[in-house]
Amino acid sequence: MFPVLLGTISRGFLFVAIFYGLAIFYPDYALENGYNFQQFSWKIHGFIFIKSAIMAASWILAYQALKHLTITIVTPIRSAGPFFTLIGAIVIYKESPN
Repeated sequence: MFPVLLGTISRGFLFVAIFYGLAIFYPDYALENGYNFQQFSWKIHGFIFIKSAIMAASWILAYQALKHLTITIVTPIRSAGPFFTLIGAIVIYKESPN
């Protein structure tokens, strides 16, 4: 469970790191090929870290639920996730679906 999650995160990081390295060492080539990395403030990095921590906790808790609960209980709860995401977006962020 955790090795799979670590492997996918590591591979994704390495994939993006290659393009970031090219953008640092060859900025003209990077701009010509359409990958431009923007500079973010530490505040934005903090928000990204918080979101990443929430997502990691969600994955870990979902794996633990699958491990300790029966599949007939876990599946309906996980399938209701998009619904709760939509409700949260409407209530918390005042979004309007179209």
